[in-house]
Amino acid sequence: MNDFDRWIKGELENHEATRPESAWDQFASRLDASEAQETASNRFDAAMKQKLDHFEAGYQEQHWQLFRRRLEEQARQRAQMLQLKVLEGALLLLIMLTLWNFWSMDTILPTSPQPIAQISPTLRENASGLHDLPARTVRETNLPGEETSTSVSVTQPPFRPDRSETILLPLTRPAFAVSLADQPSAHPRFAEMTIQTPTLSEGSSRPSMDILEPITTHEPPLLESLPPVLANIPPLAGASSRRHKVSMAIRGDLNYVMTPYDQLLVKKGYDQVVSGYGGMIGYLQEGPTWSWRTDLAYSRTYYLPKPYTEVFDGDIQRGYFAETIRDIELNMVSLSFQVQRTLKRKNRWHTYALLGGTGHLAFQANYDRKQSYIPGADPNTGGPPEPLTQSKTSQKRYADGFFEGGSLAENSYMTIDLGIGLENQLNERVSVFMEPVYQHNPFKKSLGPNNDRINTLGIALGTRISL
Repeated sequence: MNDFDRWIKGELENHEATRPESAWDQFASRLDASEAQETASNRFDAAMKQKLDHFEAGYQEQHWQLFRRRLEEQARQRAQMLQLKVLEGALLLLIMLTLWNFWSMDTILPTSPQPIAQISPTLRENASGLHDLPARTVRETNLPGEETSTSVSVTQPPFRPDRSETILLPLTRPAFAVSLADQPSAHPRFAEMTIQTPTLSEGSSRPSMDILEPITTHEPPLLESLPPVLANIPPLAGASSRRHKVSMAIRGDLNYVMTPYDQLLVKKGYDQVVSGYGGMIGYLQEGPTWSWRTDLAYSRTYYLPKPYTEVFDGDIQRGYFAETIRDIELNMVSLSFQVQRTLKRKNRWHTYALLGGTGHLAFQANYDRKQSYIPGADPNTGGPPEPLTQSKTSQKRYADGFFEGGSLAENSYMTIDLGIGLENQLNERVSVFMEPVYQHNPFKKSLGPNNDRINTLGIALGTRISL
């Protein structure tokens, strides 16, 4: 610290105020007086504070309606996305089950016919006494009016080369009798058999099995010695040429919605294409060329009418009333009867065409309509008043679904169906198919408050199982 600093320090330490204590009171009073004076800035701040404290946003119902519609559209899109993902998962599960079934059939069943000796040799080993019979020789005998008989030795298949075995052929018609040589008492039931063959040509070393006639016997047929329950079983008939199948499928739809001219609202007609989805189960009786089928299906149709707001009551002072139809949802069940004709079969592939008719029934219907109020110029109305008249939109026909108490005439229509299909046979019982079908409504039958007619192009993906 130098001399100057020490001097400053000493002066400050020894300094004494020369003003009296009352001077501070005067200074405080002057400061309060200056703060109490209202300046222009203070007046502006006070006005802004009052406005902000009592500020209320003006109510615009149209804005809130628009905001609500956006929120509902987002919720609808999320729900539709979830439904589509569930359908995709169901289709994937169906394909996996079909492929698993196909793989299991190929694993369990043999791919080509095999001799019984190779499939179940143990069963042949355990046959009751037939393997113990020695080789039999049919003696040659000449009887009047019959062809020459030739001695033939029949042996068992190669899987037992050390033994001989008797093969019993079907019993068809009577013929001349020959006796079995070598131990005829070994099996008394087959002690006498007959076999008839054409005369062998010179130089033949042995008879061909292709020219052997059926063997007969004078003993009673084997069926007569069976128990009565088995003996009364009728002979098996030939396999039927028709097959019975059941099917299950999911489908996506393109609905062509035609809205006619509205005489009540004096509004021109319009068309729109909207998507839908559904599923179906069916029964098919399949023939070589012609088949018939019936299907029971569910479908959901959702669409938005062309925006139109009807202002039906009010004035500029007390406000206006408006009403509009926002969306329409129809849950449908349909029953179809169709004839199917095979176009071509190649390997496992099968193409076909179908023609028929379908009855559609709206069992549940939702009509979302909204009535709104537009405030007028008079702020002292005290809230939305009641409308004095009824809107034309509310006079339309809003039929409840058939399961909700609606009538059959208001909720049904008929279509003519035309389609084509492609089917792949995975195995003897299971097949998968793709089937686009167009359903046309020619009868001008309509649904809903706008008298909408619906034509549908649907594509079904599914599987069929033979019964």
